[in-house]
Amino acid sequence: MKKLLGSGSYGDVIHANVKGCKTQLRAIKVIKKAKVKDPIRFKMEIDIMKELDHPNIIKLFEVFEDSRFVYLVMELCEGGELFDKIIECTHFTESTAKYYFRQMMQALSYIHNKNIVHRDLKPENFLLLDNSQKSPLKIIDFGLSMKFDQVE
Repeated sequence: MKKLLGSGSYGDVIHANVKGCKTQLRAIKVIKKAKVKDPIRFKMEIDIMKELDHPNIIKLFEVFEDSRFVYLVMELCEGGELFDKIIECTHFTESTAKYYFRQMMQALSYIHNKNIVHRDLKPENFLLLDNSQKSPLKIIDFGLSMKFDQVE
């Protein structure tokens, strides 16, 4: 049985294991092609994600499609949204804020050096990899991201 991790207007996110390896876990975003309003924009999002490989950016491992769906096989983040963590804690210590802020800036520096802008940064678009005290942050949702020309 598939474990549903989340649901949205485009489709569902389910929990999966890498075939033949129960310890390698993934999240699969199942997107209904009929719900994709702008296929060119959607392809750009996927192309940008394929280009990214940084410890603080969600990893896209593979993309599959059939006649009705596109399947994005992604890194599984089980720690929830940064937004929920902020609400739960009500405030962060300076040390905790610095820990998260440094990861955000390292990831943004990385994508900006690749001439990519995210354009939708908010606490809901940062996931925690796990539930540990020092969980890494991961930027998600590159749906509004764009490539830009190098500015002198």
